[in-house]
Amino acid sequence: MTSDWQFANEFFINEMSADKNTDLFNQPDLIIDTDDNQSWASEELVMLKNSFFESLDTHALELFNAWSNKSEHCSLKVSTYFQAYADQLHSYRGRNCTLVEIGVMEGGSLLAWKEWLGPGARVIGIDINPEAKELEKEGIEIIIGNQADPTFWEVFLKENNDIDIIIDDGGHQYFQQALTFFCILCHAKRKIQLIVEDTSTSFFSNFLEQNEESFVSLMKQVIDNLNLKQIFSKKGLSNWRNEIDLQIVKEYQKIQSLCFYSGLISMKIDPLKGLIPLYLYNANRRTKKEDLRHSGSITGVKFTWPDPTKPRDVLFKGLVESKNKLLVDVRKKTK
Repeated sequence: MTSDWQFANEFFINEMSADKNTDLFNQPDLIIDTDDNQSWASEELVMLKNSFFESLDTHALELFNAWSNKSEHCSLKVSTYFQAYADQLHSYRGRNCTLVEIGVMEGGSLLAWKEWLGPGARVIGIDINPEAKELEKEGIEIIIGNQADPTFWEVFLKENNDIDIIIDDGGHQYFQQALTFFCILCHAKRKIQLIVEDTSTSFFSNFLEQNEESFVSLMKQVIDNLNLKQIFSKKGLSNWRNEIDLQIVKEYQKIQSLCFYSGLISMKIDPLKGLIPLYLYNANRRTKKEDLRHSGSITGVKFTWPDPTKPRDVLFKGLVESKNKLLVDVRKKTK
């Protein structure tokens, strides 16, 4: 039997997706923050505004509107986050779900989540500042705690075992981001979408000067372990490098995916999913077509490694069997 809540939710979904205002001139002005000695020319502002609104799909535009309409609760977001969040979280709209956001401040973000996700959403804010409790009068649950405290996370996740989404908009320091990540990875008992904001701090000079690595470099390394899950498939075992530490790969087996956006990283952590990615055929035989992957005359590509701090020339070489081996150079030519 369909409940009244389900009917209400279906109405909510239909209403929120009914139409998207494509008239950019009717969109609100953007309140853009810059350094005191920096500014945008008027024609640049027009271009930036148009580009921003043109980049948003319906879900992202409705999230932006829900957030910008909370001006009595000041909040700061990077413009690229709205579409990123729409990509990652739109499937939760109109459903029973629990979202946790680390970092409360005035609560503009938390209130926007409550509106955008719909009436079935439970929204919880975590902050180290006891004054954040003031937002509870707005219908938002507030928990006081330190995101860098493993004991806090162990207790919190045990007492709140229905969490679907955790957003880290807290202190933005590497150790805070890393400890939050490791605690959730360790204590998650169900699928959780973890989204970390402001990962651009990994390139701040005052953050890097006291660290050899950054949070972004940690996540890049986690990608290696995500790909290396295939080593347990019992397929092509002779191809794998010998120095791979399988125990480290297993320690990150709960991570199912990572998505990178400008200043934001999203990952799915699921302790219930199997470790092993299997190689599957759709027929009980092998293909009869000739394998030509190692044919042709082009055997490599030379390019500039995309490290903005240490660019260098790199050559990728293949296993092409042709005697007439050619290299393609895609490096930017200097005039």
